[in-house]
Amino acid sequence: MNSTSIGWLVCTFSSLAGASELEVLCTDWKDYCNPDGSGIYFEIVDTIYRPSYSEIKKRVLPYKRSIFSAQQGHADIILGSYNNEIKNMLYPNNPDAYDAIYLLTNRQNAPAATLQDISLKNKKLLLLKNNQEYINLIPFNAHLYFASNLENAQQLLKINRYDYLILEEDNLPEKYSSNIVALYYRSILTYPAFPDTPEGRKNRARWDQQLPQLRDNGQLQQIYLRYGRGSDYATLLTLY
Repeated sequence: MNSTSIGWLVCTFSSLAGASELEVLCTDWKDYCNPDGSGIYFEIVDTIYRPSYSEIKKRVLPYKRSIFSAQQGHADIILGSYNNEIKNMLYPNNPDAYDAIYLLTNRQNAPAATLQDISLKNKKLLLLKNNQEYINLIPFNAHLYFASNLENAQQLLKINRYDYLILEEDNLPEKYSSNIVALYYRSILTYPAFPDTPEGRKNRARWDQQLPQLRDNGQLQQIYLRYGRGSDYATLLTLY
């Protein structure tokens, strides 16, 4: 073996040895962040960052624990965050998906079914205890309470104890209590969040460089289609 070949092997080995791990956190969200490491979000991360890292570790945690871990320096990316939601974290220009937010309410309290008719100001609002990521949607002059589960929340709405329960579309109940209806409220783009470090800034730049390419060459659409979320992708394009 000549000296050139030996030098090439040494450089290659050094490069592999220096490759690092990428720690990615996400809340359990069917088809987007599955506990087994599959899902749309995770596939996007794999596609963008796999060439740069020896291993991508994916963890599904409650949202508040994900934020805490990242702020303690134990994560490289949090997926599914609202833009500029987490202090001292960096956000890219390109979103990863969106949340479709609905309001459950007593039918007799439902407005005329247009988005402009729905206001949360001065309302008594409910969140499920495991949906605290939506707390930033609450106006400062509204009154917020937490329900232990969906069944309990519907019963409270049924007797007009509260005005609305805030839910993401995928969490809507399969069966509604009598006189309870779901009203579309708004769609909110979601983004990956990166630590404000040199590595975080590099990863944010790579996201903004690569994601538009995945969108333009059709790879992003194919990822959505693999999970039966073609309609989600079509909606996402309208929100850019």
